[in-house]
Amino acid sequence: ATLKKAFYIAATGRPGPVVVDIPKDITAHTADYMYPKSVEMRSYNPILKGHSGQIKKAVKLLLGAKRPMIYTGGGLVLGNGAEELVKLARALNYPVTNTLMGLGGYPATDKQFVG
Repeated sequence: ATLKKAFYIAATGRPGPVVVDIPKDITAHTADYMYPKSVEMRSYNPILKGHSGQIKKAVKLLLGAKRPMIYTGGGLVLGNGAEELVKLARALNYPVTNTLMGLGGYPATDKQFVG
């Protein structure tokens, strides 16, 4: 179940690396392993929806910015938000750039993309 939990944490919420520490003496043995179909953890419950109050604050900041720019990252790609970003950028007429992990999240040929 530990490996299933590690993969679950690595692939959900804010995906990223996890560490599974396996003692050396354990790696020298063999054992039957049954990969669990699902996993439940009380201590890990990623939030999947945006908080309406935080979204309203973000909109207020975006609309009030003197020199706005939309800066995206890997979360855009992992969340499949490219289509929504294009709509937002065009509606606001703001320039868009991204991190290396965000490459592909916004069309590089678009006139609002600054690289």
